[in-house]
Amino acid sequence: MRQKSGRPKLTADQVVTDIRRRTRNHHSAEEKIRIALGGARNVGHAHE
Repeated sequence: MRQKSGRPKLTADQVVTDIRRRTRNHHSAEEKIRIALGGARNVGHAHE
């Protein structure tokens, strides 16, 4: 008889969560400030 692999079956949600966690962007402190200021600049504008 063949033995089962040691890895348990993962649900689709678990797979998606794992992929998102592994591919998450890592930004430096300067980059985070630039992103926040860029978002603050566009707060008053309505894009339709």
